[in-house]
Amino acid sequence: MGIRLTLFFMASLGTIYDLLILKVTDEKRKEPLPASVEEIYTAERWKTFLAYKKDMRRPHLFLRALMLALTALMLFSPFFYWLEQFSGNVYVHTLIAAFLVETIPFLCQLPVEYDVTFRIREKYGLNRMSRADFWKDQIIGWLFSVFLALTLYFLLTWILESLPQWTRQYQISFLQALLIMALIAGVLIVFMIAASFLSWRILRIQYHFSELEEGELRDQIRYLIRDSRHKVRKIEVYDESKKSTSKNAFVLKLLTYRTIGIADNFLNENSRRELLAVIAHEAGHLKHRRNIWNVLSIAGLFLLFLAGAFCLSKGGMIAQWETWIQEAFGLTLRNTVLSASAAGWFLSPIGAAFSVFRNFVSREEEYEADRNAVAEGYGKDLIQTFRSLSSDELIDVNPADLVEVLELDHPGMAHRIEAIETAMADLTHH
Repeated sequence: MGIRLTLFFMASLGTIYDLLILKVTDEKRKEPLPASVEEIYTAERWKTFLAYKKDMRRPHLFLRALMLALTALMLFSPFFYWLEQFSGNVYVHTLIAAFLVETIPFLCQLPVEYDVTFRIREKYGLNRMSRADFWKDQIIGWLFSVFLALTLYFLLTWILESLPQWTRQYQISFLQALLIMALIAGVLIVFMIAASFLSWRILRIQYHFSELEEGELRDQIRYLIRDSRHKVRKIEVYDESKKSTSKNAFVLKLLTYRTIGIADNFLNENSRRELLAVIAHEAGHLKHRRNIWNVLSIAGLFLLFLAGAFCLSKGGMIAQWETWIQEAFGLTLRNTVLSASAAGWFLSPIGAAFSVFRNFVSREEEYEADRNAVAEGYGKDLIQTFRSLSSDELIDVNPADLVEVLELDHPGMAHRIEAIETAMADLTHH
């Protein structure tokens, strides 16, 4: 029971952290908005923003509590023991566990998602999705997540089942462990690439994409992406207007494949210069070259690779971990879902630290892309776009600095606009 309590405590840290973030956010929203964003919200619209966030918090906290309760049920009930009794085949009971771990939370979240979409978001004029599209998207998303989970856990189970043979019962040198880790990394990288391409195909099922027609706008976009490191294959418009009021443009990057997607809301409801300002920003991402922060990210992954090789060369560590988990849950066979979940909870502080660093790198790349829009002459238009989108979509324009550092992969709007204004001033002085 002590091991189960330890695992539950580690799993609970995310909920505790989330509550602390909410507390910091509440305190920040009591402060007046800084000058760079104070014009975004009128007094009445700011009240609407606060009411919207309050309404959204209730389902968020409910889901947090529900997921924690499901975790407790999984840890303190004979859940995994029953699965092992159902089938003595390690692959079968692991895949059944993967299916249930994906499906049960999905079924619990579904009514909450429905309520958020058709009660809260509609209340604030943010939803345009039909109920038919809602069910279609939910089912497609569930099928996709189940497929990925089953595939990933099958691969992990195959790897763990094969390791004793590959390593001669873990009697290998560190160099040999490196070679085996390279094989494992290769398998997982292929899986992630395939998952990315499949995700893109799923997105094209959920939305209708059509090529932007030839004309002046397309020529202007081509000019902005002239220095892209890889050729942009398509410039497409997708029908976001059938689902929400959101206005967005993005660059899809899959290996060397590049596509620009533009929400039809953006195309139809904003000025051309505002659209081009956002495309100029996206063009900045296309021009991006690795910097010291990207190198450090790669170095971090390499250190993780070396740590895996070290654990592999010290095979007793892997065997002891699985023995520890199996004894705690009364199992005689490996269950990869349980082992991976337990490892994830224990390693979550390391994962959180790496996430904070990755968010920092992402924010720096956003600043870099904004500077490209300024260099192309769209600084004022980008600011105007951010201001109108923030008000229309009820965005938190002034998150607490701590929340921005820990949570956000995009800069807070106040900092972002201030940085654009600085870049415009620097450009004028030069």
